[in-house]
Amino acid sequence: MGLCFTDANHDEFTDVVAGSFLYSNPGGNLERGWKRTRIVDGMDIYFATDVDGDNDCDLIGIMGDTVYWIEANDEKATSWKTHPVGKVAKGRTQGSFKAKLRPGEKPQLVFTRGKNLYVLEIPPDPARNSWPLHRISTEIEEEGLAVGDIDGDGDIDIAAVQSDGHHVLWLENPGSLSVQWKMHVVGVQESDSQTWLDRIALADLNGDGRLDIIATEERPDQKMDAHLYWFEAPADAKAGKWTRHTIARHRSLNSMDIGDVDGDGTIDIVVAEHTDQNDQGARDNLLVIYLNKDQRRSWMPTVVERGPHSSHLGARLVDLDNDGSPEIVSFAWSQYKDVHLWKKTVSGRKRKSD
Repeated sequence: MGLCFTDANHDEFTDVVAGSFLYSNPGGNLERGWKRTRIVDGMDIYFATDVDGDNDCDLIGIMGDTVYWIEANDEKATSWKTHPVGKVAKGRTQGSFKAKLRPGEKPQLVFTRGKNLYVLEIPPDPARNSWPLHRISTEIEEEGLAVGDIDGDGDIDIAAVQSDGHHVLWLENPGSLSVQWKMHVVGVQESDSQTWLDRIALADLNGDGRLDIIATEERPDQKMDAHLYWFEAPADAKAGKWTRHTIARHRSLNSMDIGDVDGDGTIDIVVAEHTDQNDQGARDNLLVIYLNKDQRRSWMPTVVERGPHSSHLGARLVDLDNDGSPEIVSFAWSQYKDVHLWKKTVSGRKRKSD
């Protein structure tokens, strides 16, 4: 439960933090061995952000009901120390985002914990000051989050999944972190009761200047009945009708990321199937990029891999070798011991390595 990216050792290459481990980038040659360092045993790490303004890597993780600031002891990130900074409800965190929900030098850390949505502030002096922690909603599911100015009023709102698991919603920024944020329901899924909404993203898919919401569904089995949707934003995000469009249908889609993969100026969507809920999973999991053509008039599927690698909270886009083209990094559920990456080769095909 936790996948983030940072240059932990200041070598100008992005490293991978997965679960409680740091995987050090082998200098951009991604097929060489990645050194693995245990950061804190049993902790899920969700954020990499500069906490105190020094040159040592800072991470934020959760273990049990405690949030920790994890600080490297030196610039090379060879050892770590932890500082407890807050208490949260017990549960799982499957959604997290950094965002500036209100003005200030440092971003806030937004994350789910069970059916609670928290915002953690980093104080001016993090070693001495308390870290303000706010619970801004109890009406969301523990799944994906996305942040952006949904209503066009100049501040940052949050898109999420309603606590029933079947409705996409967005939370309106009231200009304060000390109150419950107002919920606006966008739309409902079309599938049966064994399917729930999972990943959430925000992007202007059709070039109209408004943020649309992308959502995936999850299932507890391997049925081909989990949808990838996008909800088209109306002119009035609060009162208008959001139109649901179906892009594709897969097995459980617990992994998604967005970005301009092909460099044409439009936002593409990466999804990966999750089949290892109870065992090692299927042998033909799909990892697919849906290329946005003609500003969402058509979606061109590009299969990266059909193989044995299941994904859960993975399929993340990140440039690991500084060549300007993103790699895809993923991990899974029962396959939790493995972290995978796929790199685009010169021919355009993707090469996979562990």
